[in-house]
Amino acid sequence: MTATHTPRPAHTSPAPEVHDYPFTLRGDGPVLALFTGSRADQAVAARAADHAARTGHPATFAAVVRSTGFSINALLHQARGRRIRAEADAILAAVLPVID
Repeated sequence: MTATHTPRPAHTSPAPEVHDYPFTLRGDGPVLALFTGSRADQAVAARAADHAARTGHPATFAAVVRSTGFSINALLHQARGRRIRAEADAILAAVLPVID
């Protein structure tokens, strides 16, 4: 069996698109920003921090990671937990200057 890989063309968009999803269940409230480690994280951080500052509501910033970290083996669970924390810390560290 032979497989070929065709490289994807590079996208040269000027800025990543940010999507706001307002929820009107309780009116204007806290801000939740999810970061994935993508180019859009900086724009999401800026938009969320600006909204939280303008409204005076608290903001929660969270990093999305690839695994839940569950394992029945205690050593694998501990190692996976360290890897997930390191991945989340790296994602959040990239956006902290924008949030400040």
